[in-house]
Amino acid sequence: SARSIARRVAAWYLRRVAPRVSTLHALCAAANFLVFLRHGVFSELRERLLGVRLVHIDPRARRQVAFEYMNRVMIWNGLSEFLMTVLPLVNLSAVRQRMRRRLLPKALQEASASEAERSCGFCGASPMTMPMRADCGHVFCYYCVASELMENPKTLPCPRCSEHVVAIRHAQ
Repeated sequence: SARSIARRVAAWYLRRVAPRVSTLHALCAAANFLVFLRHGVFSELRERLLGVRLVHIDPRARRQVAFEYMNRVMIWNGLSEFLMTVLPLVNLSAVRQRMRRRLLPKALQEASASEAERSCGFCGASPMTMPMRADCGHVFCYYCVASELMENPKTLPCPRCSEHVVAIRHAQ
């Protein structure tokens, strides 16, 4: 029937097309921001696509706001939009782990690893409430890991090593 076909098309669109269009939009917005920083024209993607520029009706009119302030506001606004677009695409836990490996000496890494064994990776509590060991070997509070597993049963990454947590058992 027409309804089942419409449902299948909608499901296909939501599964396949929408995420790709969203990613493409984010990349185009980031590229537009970089071009805007270089040339100072079309601060938003929709302005560039439509070719719309904001100009004063009377070119002889005096400005109410100084250029320095306007430039500062535009840069901060553009930078915040850029970060809001790009940051969801970045795996911050993996970046933090790489930075920790490259910047910290081995002794500090071992000390932080022993401290990590005594505190929960999700909430940071020490001592932990009902400590549970994940299948990767790291220890967490029961309530933290159980609630995270209920939220993300198939794709829960360990906050310490980024391995997928599938099962938990009592820590001894």
